[in-house]
Amino acid sequence: MARRGARMLIPPPTGDLAKAWLEALWEEAIHGPVRVPSEIVGKDRSGRLTNLRGKIDRVFQASYALCRKFESEALQAEFEEKQRNDPNNWSPFRAEFEVFKKLRDMKSLPHEQVPEAFVRDAISRRLGIKPEEVTWAQIRHEVTSLLPYYPAITVIPSAPVPQTTNPPAISNDAQRRKRRRKRRRKSRRSNQEATIASQISQLRLECRWTEEKLAEKTGLDVRTVRRHLSGEAVPRLNNLAIYETAFSKELKRKVLVKRNAL
Repeated sequence: MARRGARMLIPPPTGDLAKAWLEALWEEAIHGPVRVPSEIVGKDRSGRLTNLRGKIDRVFQASYALCRKFESEALQAEFEEKQRNDPNNWSPFRAEFEVFKKLRDMKSLPHEQVPEAFVRDAISRRLGIKPEEVTWAQIRHEVTSLLPYYPAITVIPSAPVPQTTNPPAISNDAQRRKRRRKRRRKSRRSNQEATIASQISQLRLECRWTEEKLAEKTGLDVRTVRRHLSGEAVPRLNNLAIYETAFSKELKRKVLVKRNAL
């Protein structure tokens, strides 16, 4: 126990640990806050022990008290060190200086280089989206999560896709085909102006039915009827037949809903 206690002495002893511990006990008994009469035999004129003989009263209690003293001093030093390093206790100037040091260290440290394409691919695989749909905000968030492990990080942008200054020339045949497709689309749009939804809505108004009444007459769900009337859903062929039967019976004439409005 004496040797273990001697290793706590400052400055550390260079000779026999047990002898150094007994000297510390004697010094504490003579000059410490709690003085314990101790009889030490074999001291030289400077007061140092020349050999281990004589007696120290209650040596175990003295060793325990000295160990508690060292422990108390260590706890106090640890507390003071923690208080000094707590940012809440820093002066405004020290807080700014610590930020300055952090920025300086980040500039001097070697930067980890992360390719932008690698980050995009990693995010897109995890989210199930295309790499080009990944935003820069998502990239910054992912790279920021690495800062506790890599304080200095540089994102290497992907090379831009080269674009030609002049678009390729389009042949006359290709231009004619393009104009024909445009005319066909315009023709289809004009033929489909009367959509199925508008036809059903017009027939419902002609019968002076509410949406609930139309659902009652056709036996369809009200939500389904509303989706057909708004154009949100296209009725199936069997549903169209049900509508035609209900409107024909009410209007007492043959009613047909144009199928080409699909």
